[in-house]
Amino acid sequence: MGTNEKFTSCWERVVSCCCCCCNASKQEQDRRLDTKDVRIITNPAVADKGEFDTNRPLPSPPGFKMPDGERYIALFDYSARTADDLNFKTGDILEVLDSRTGEWWLARAITGISLNKRGYIPANYVALMESIDAEP
Repeated sequence: MGTNEKFTSCWERVVSCCCCCCNASKQEQDRRLDTKDVRIITNPAVADKGEFDTNRPLPSPPGFKMPDGERYIALFDYSARTADDLNFKTGDILEVLDSRTGEWWLARAITGISLNKRGYIPANYVALMESIDAEP
């Protein structure tokens, strides 16, 4: 047996050994992936409340006070036309929560008939407090 034949024979044994180990390792990885245990943990505080309401605005952090510029005074009476609207009377103070929606703003009543209730208000029915528009 020449040197070349010994080398080829030795090399074939190494390759056959490695391929065997590689295949066994690959099969072991596949088995682990197939039998992976998954554990789902539910929060009991929210589990029974159904779907999460994504339209609900986030609460204010503790101790957070809205700037005075966000408070408006009602210039006219408004009777809600839908369940999402907020009733208010002339002179009620409203805190605007979201004014990005255009002509209808999301607000919370600070005083008046809808105290602490939230709903949509027509933007042209209110004026910024301490502004010239708020004067009678």
